[in-house]
Amino acid sequence: MLQENQELRRENDRLWDCSPRRLSLAQAKQRQFSVLAIAMGLSLSQIRDLLALILGTKAAPARSTIHRWGLAAEAAAGKVLKRPSMGCCKGLVTMACPDEIFFHSRPVFVAVEPQSMTLILADKGVG
Repeated sequence: MLQENQELRRENDRLWDCSPRRLSLAQAKQRQFSVLAIAMGLSLSQIRDLLALILGTKAAPARSTIHRWGLAAEAAAGKVLKRPSMGCCKGLVTMACPDEIFFHSRPVFVAVEPQSMTLILADKGVG
């Protein structure tokens, strides 16, 4: 069954590569798609697989290219989204929604302002 599964996967890949219905995306759109997918939490491999499905395996960018696009977008966003001083923002927060999430069994206390969904607190618990 494993061998049959592998053969079917190879056949599926060949069919997608030969498909006349593949889309053509300019590199700028591929980059925009990739950065948005990174922001949504998809892995580089998942993004590469999606682009390979759309563009064909040979036309899809490499994982390293997608990673570089993500790093460039992160650097550009960092320039725009400088951390504001908390003093000027405190008066704008009228309601907070606190909760705790766990990372590897360690609690992290978080709070967001519900209207803007702005993270206003993220504090690692002791322990």
